[in-house]
Amino acid sequence: MIAVPAGTFTMGSDHDYPEERPAHEVQVDAFHIEETPVTVAQFAAFVDVTDWVTAAEREPAGFAVPAGSAVFTPPDHPVDLGDPSQWWSWVAGAQWRHPTGPSSTAEPDHPVVQVAFEDALAYCRWAGVTLPTEVQWEWAAQGSHRGEANVWEGAFPYAATGLATTSPVGTYPPNPSGLVDAVGNVWEWTLDLWSRDHTARPRDHVSPCCAPASEPPGTVLRVAKGGSFLCSEDYCARYRPEARMAMAVDAATCHLGFRVVLL
Repeated sequence: MIAVPAGTFTMGSDHDYPEERPAHEVQVDAFHIEETPVTVAQFAAFVDVTDWVTAAEREPAGFAVPAGSAVFTPPDHPVDLGDPSQWWSWVAGAQWRHPTGPSSTAEPDHPVVQVAFEDALAYCRWAGVTLPTEVQWEWAAQGSHRGEANVWEGAFPYAATGLATTSPVGTYPPNPSGLVDAVGNVWEWTLDLWSRDHTARPRDHVSPCCAPASEPPGTVLRVAKGGSFLCSEDYCARYRPEARMAMAVDAATCHLGFRVVLL
């Protein structure tokens, strides 16, 4: 855990995506945050003790599909960047042990992915920690930038010149607070309910840039932060601390994990 001091900073941005507005001053109390996203090895230790079954391992209620989750499946040619279904697929058997399907194996030192909000909370209860709020996460992530992060390089989504998948935690240098992978690698859950901007009005769904599909009305959405290995200069430039994305609480994808805090 890294000690993050109390402070005041400007949260959000008036210059980038609409949901990051308005930029406003926020005061933050001191807290501790994990240096890395929770790894596959850490999550495996939790499952070994608790026998927790993740959302992606259960057949989704009300849907005639087997247990599985969303997986990035890159096309081999240029596609309409307004249609994320061109590079996302529902894959039976995809879950945290097998992040892209039954034939894949999660590496112990990579961030755990394919975890829904309830899975992250269950881990936190077991470990005696909690998820960060959006304010805590953004304050700790100050100074993070794409130049030292696992983000998409090449023409998105069909011609990667880089990894195009997760990397071991700590592969890239830490930010000024000492966090690694604060931007890029995987999106990270926060405790906050989604709103379309930083005001106090009720949340309003917007179609997130990287999600496999729009969610039905009434779906509970939480804020994810940090961007992922799929964030691209020519498509989704959300590899910045101010960036945010709406994620349905039952969503599990190959580019979504979490990091924990201790108050």
